[in-house]
Amino acid sequence: MKKAEFMKFIKGTSKENLVQYMIDNGDYEVMETGEFVQAYADEPSSLASFIRGGELNLDCDYVRLGTYYDDAQEADNVEDLFTDTEVGDYFDDLADSLEDPEFDDILIEVEA
Repeated sequence: MKKAEFMKFIKGTSKENLVQYMIDNGDYEVMETGEFVQAYADEPSSLASFIRGGELNLDCDYVRLGTYYDDAQEADNVEDLFTDTEVGDYFDDLADSLEDPEFDDILIEVEA
């Protein structure tokens, strides 16, 4: 399979499945909001830095942490924490690094 064919399948796959693949196989930290607060309860200055930096209200269901405090985001569903462009770029970069047999394995994982 060629990259173009792979990307065609990716474009037809639900964003929910693609984002879940990114979280499971990438460097993304996504937590339920309550889990996030619990994880940083012993580090109040870090918790406060994430809240201030990311302008979080903690009124959504999920929080995505980034490299820096101001990269933190929140949303009511996981897919909304990732832009369509970010998802497309992730899979485009991934496709550039794959060998032919690996395309099928990923398509199976994302249920394309």
